[in-house]
Amino acid sequence: MACRALLALVLCSLLSHTASQEVACVQEPRDPLGSFISASISWKQLEGRRVEFEIVSAWRYDFCWPKPATSTASGNCFQPQLGDELPIVGVSYQMGPRECPSQSSDGDVFTKFDPGDGSVKSKDLKMRVTSLSSQENWLTGVTYVVHEYAADYHSLEPIWSDRYVASANNKDTSQAYQTVPWMAKFTGCCREYAQQGAFDGQGSYNYEIKALVDLSDHVSSPRIISMPQIFLNPDVENFVQFCALPVAGLESMMVRNGGTINIDTDDNMPATFKWAVSIGGTGDTIEAIPVDSTVAGALPGDSRRSGMCARAKFAARAAPSLPSAEGTGGEIGIDSITISCTLGNAMVEADYELRVLPHPAAGSATQRVFEQSGTQGPWGCDQGGALCRKGTSLGLAYSLPSGIAYDAARGLELRYVVGTVGRPSSCGHHACQTPLLASAPGRVTYTSTYEGQDHQGLPMGAMLSPRKSGYVTDITVVFRASHENTRPGHEVTISAEQRQYADRLDGVILVDGQPWDPLSAGGVDQVVSEVPNTNFNEGMGGASVSLWLSKLNSDSPGPATPGTITNISIASPAEVQMLMDEGYTKLDKNLLEQSNRGELYIMYKRGSGKPLIDLSADRASMAYHAVSSSNGLVTLYALYGEEDEFDRKLLWTPCTGDDQPVVVCGAAAMSESGAPYLQSPQSCALFDPHPKRPPRIAHKGDCQGAANPGPDGAWVAPMGNLLKVCITAVDIDQGDNSLEVSFAEINGVPPDKAEAQPGLITGRTPFGAKITDINGVEGELTNLANSPCQDQLCDGYQGYLEWTPSPYQGGWSGEICIQACVSTGACPSAAGGPAHVCSQTCFKVTVPRCTWSLQNEDSFVEIAPRFQTNWLQLWYLNPGIGHPDFSLSILQRSINVGRVYLARWDDTMDGVAKRFGLTKERLIDFNADLAGMSDEEFSQMERHLCIIPNSCSLEAPSNAVKNE
Repeated sequence: MACRALLALVLCSLLSHTASQEVACVQEPRDPLGSFISASISWKQLEGRRVEFEIVSAWRYDFCWPKPATSTASGNCFQPQLGDELPIVGVSYQMGPRECPSQSSDGDVFTKFDPGDGSVKSKDLKMRVTSLSSQENWLTGVTYVVHEYAADYHSLEPIWSDRYVASANNKDTSQAYQTVPWMAKFTGCCREYAQQGAFDGQGSYNYEIKALVDLSDHVSSPRIISMPQIFLNPDVENFVQFCALPVAGLESMMVRNGGTINIDTDDNMPATFKWAVSIGGTGDTIEAIPVDSTVAGALPGDSRRSGMCARAKFAARAAPSLPSAEGTGGEIGIDSITISCTLGNAMVEADYELRVLPHPAAGSATQRVFEQSGTQGPWGCDQGGALCRKGTSLGLAYSLPSGIAYDAARGLELRYVVGTVGRPSSCGHHACQTPLLASAPGRVTYTSTYEGQDHQGLPMGAMLSPRKSGYVTDITVVFRASHENTRPGHEVTISAEQRQYADRLDGVILVDGQPWDPLSAGGVDQVVSEVPNTNFNEGMGGASVSLWLSKLNSDSPGPATPGTITNISIASPAEVQMLMDEGYTKLDKNLLEQSNRGELYIMYKRGSGKPLIDLSADRASMAYHAVSSSNGLVTLYALYGEEDEFDRKLLWTPCTGDDQPVVVCGAAAMSESGAPYLQSPQSCALFDPHPKRPPRIAHKGDCQGAANPGPDGAWVAPMGNLLKVCITAVDIDQGDNSLEVSFAEINGVPPDKAEAQPGLITGRTPFGAKITDINGVEGELTNLANSPCQDQLCDGYQGYLEWTPSPYQGGWSGEICIQACVSTGACPSAAGGPAHVCSQTCFKVTVPRCTWSLQNEDSFVEIAPRFQTNWLQLWYLNPGIGHPDFSLSILQRSINVGRVYLARWDDTMDGVAKRFGLTKERLIDFNADLAGMSDEEFSQMERHLCIIPNSCSLEAPSNAVKNE
């Protein structure tokens, strides 16, 4: 006899295991005793003190379930079916060695639910069957219990001694209390197999899972997401992942009072997840290490998801002291683990059966070992590193690999459970877990409809799809004109539709009236080819028909590439709806177009079964399966792939309303006739979609050719000099939509427009400024993907703000704001939400007054008209230049175009203008910061002004006597 397995666990644990209950029964180790396999519990507040508990559990299928009164089956035992409601009162074994386990409502009742206030519920506990496998001998179900408590919590415990209370006569307000929550329990006997140590009196056949309920502090508990049985590989480290979701959504992520009364500092604080794992038996090789629950991560600035998943490390080795599953030759070790998850102060538990896979030494055909490729789990994540957390914005696609190579391909499939929150589902709008599902129906029954066979339990639009080079992802029907159906005098009248096809006889293919190029139709990851001999109207006078297939040309296509087609059919109009009810999609092109023989349509399904790899009008080999219309007018031959390994990818593009976390826990499973059910260690993926986030945009001065700011952080832009400020932007979510940049409003005031402010500026974005790419093209930034940037490859976008201040902009000082926007496409954050999300960057720019930056070949004669003066006065203002005809740009970089005047306390703009022989308008031309300013504002602070005196003015000086 092969030796039985000893489970040695190195696992993550923060809490010690609850003391084992008294052993309720004694039996031989290899015999199944009871029916219980696993259970988990969660709760939510309904209204007031009414609470709904949800218990998700798994049991033996061949247990002698009591026959309902409505059943007409013979015998005393009932074989449950999907959707049946079963009483779980007294689910236990009958005393006596090796008797058939059965259920009895007489005598002691072992299975009970105790809300914690003494009102034990047992007689009315019922479970609705949600999935089952009679071949593998298990079923899963869900139980709901509604209970109303008399108080929010069980009791209060004073935190301080009475001697420290400020008012002994009024403890209710002066004493700080710790709330003691209700402790609800789901208990019973017996387990399918005993825990380790049960046979020497240290283990237990009983099960007990608990939940803490404090309605003053929480509106709900977490819901633990896991498969009902946990499998481990022998002689290697196993990393098993678990996740949890807040039952009431974001409202669950806050604690109301922190579990205290009369202490305000812990009120309304964020709730965090804490985990603990403990072994069911009492083996002496247990070592506790901290639970790794921080690697789930969170979005930037969002800590709510932190710790939502945890990972436990196990090691299992062969030894002869652990009970084993019946009929396995003692090669599958059995035990149990208890998972504890606490959100804030709301704790719940789950109890799962733990199995060790057959040891490789067993070597029999029915006891194969799952061999993982390296450390990759079913979701392609490094199980020794970070958990599989995938975040994307609404409208962008996920692609999560789940392929694992095994030593046998027959009977392989993906088993999984899905946890959701905040979506309409069979469990309302709170968090819940699906039953155990499979990638394809076979030995597992989980749906009663054809449509539910593929992608069951996944979010809307998500699929488990085969993804390898050569798989067919799309079918296109193309109609074309031919000599036969367009030549003059042909017996079939040419319809308007035929003329549409006949418009293009030059080799251009039309699809829906538009030119179609098969070379580019497949995109980057697909190649398109024509299926020969598919003109079903040949000789019939209708449009010429041809079929084209899109096939993957990569084993790792992009997430937006369509899923693989797994089923194909040809349907008449009367058959279309039936196939659509089974999950098929109609290709809305009549294969008998214009031939007056009726209508036939290709129907296809992107399921999770065997991939379609070819279509043919002729049977190329016996491997091709005939696909015929019911009237026999059209026959195609389909070739499906015979996979040598199980490889499915989870594809999903979340959209509006999908911005809540989704958990998928899965494992590869193998179940063949005459062999025990085997499963790889469980992996979980946390999908964390979120609304499209605004891009990041910034300005900086370290790009090539860009100016640097001054010591005060402001950019200085002399009149006549080109200012270049480097602008960088990053689309955080890296969508397909191009990034748009523009000048932003400042305090609700739009940028200046040329037609509204010709030649002048105000406190808004200055006239003449523009945004360019790195090559100077106006209106956009350069996408730096795969482009050289500062001697390295850079991501994001880059360009410049370019502005050359004019002679009318001296003295201007203000902020320039630039915004970057990305489109939310068809998936805004909410119905009717914004079409774009934007962010902006602002920076300060000042234009020195009275200074002109020289251009090439500038002279006094050319510059003078720009400032409404003459060359002689400019020469006078620049005594360092010896001769007015010199090329100024050779001598220096800038010149003075006026004098700076410090206004007196009693000056007005009109007074200053008259004093220097100017008009007020001309004074503003030289000092842009005066535009729109009142005299009261002008006199409120000390001001420097640029003055270009009009020496030819005949006006009397207005400052006579004032300057004495």
